[in-house]
Amino acid sequence: MPRHGGSVQIIDSQLHDFGPSLKWAGIDDTTRHDLMTELMLGWMDAVGVDAAIVNPGDPPWLMRAMGQVPQRLGGVFHLKTAEAPNVEDEVARMRDLPGVLGHRHSFGKLPTDLSGQRGRDKFNAGAYDGLFAACQKYDRPLFCSAYGSSDLVGRAAKAYPKLRIIADHMGISQPPLNPHTANPWSELDDLLALAPLPNVYVKLCGAPVLSDQPYPYDDIWPNIHRILKAFGTGRVMWASDVGRFQGRIGWGNEFEVAHRPYPGKHNYADALYFILHTTQLSASEKEQLLGGTVRKLTGWTPGAR
Repeated sequence: MPRHGGSVQIIDSQLHDFGPSLKWAGIDDTTRHDLMTELMLGWMDAVGVDAAIVNPGDPPWLMRAMGQVPQRLGGVFHLKTAEAPNVEDEVARMRDLPGVLGHRHSFGKLPTDLSGQRGRDKFNAGAYDGLFAACQKYDRPLFCSAYGSSDLVGRAAKAYPKLRIIADHMGISQPPLNPHTANPWSELDDLLALAPLPNVYVKLCGAPVLSDQPYPYDDIWPNIHRILKAFGTGRVMWASDVGRFQGRIGWGNEFEVAHRPYPGKHNYADALYFILHTTQLSASEKEQLLGGTVRKLTGWTPGAR
């Protein structure tokens, strides 16, 4: 039975490693990894999330965690050789590893490249062509953090029409790791332009941080409806990425800016419940967004604990 007591199996399609926000020293890797897993499951249980897809900063931790709770955790992995000629070898090697559901790459606006120009230059130079070709060849979904660069997602989707490519975070730059802007939805039209491409999917992630109102964030629904109308619920999946908004990314919790107050800061319950309990969506639409799309996309059907 789903953990929230309803009929919808809830899959969070993006989490990162959680750290304990403590300056521990001398802890061994096994203990550290077990603590990270318990923290993640505790956060999920607290709000009623049944399963999650994790993009790890610590891949050995996630491989261990997926082996311990395969019914609750799956993973999408950045590739060490994403820009190298042998990237296909790594995609082929990982495709049969239990729990590995696909891959992820970033070529949009990043904290280390706020304009996104370095990623754009690499894209234009063909640095990622091998990655796109390998994921298409082996039928591996590719999640793309492409803030402000939705057009590049579209170019990849056109060049590799059998590649299932996901525009993370609605393709929109978001606080706290990107600056707060006066018009936070200004990049949405670039995402909507990709809707005619049937191999492009959208990760509905971070919408509360774009709101000017408190929970339940009524002001963001017109734009969410634009996304759903353009792509259909069958190509949209919910994600919280709550660690980004709480400053709990990885063991070291490097992003101190997220620990402080900022416009749009929200917790895990807020990220889920504004979808789960809204009257803006039908029951079937909620089922699709909260689990149906990601199950179909990845072929993963998490089980009961």
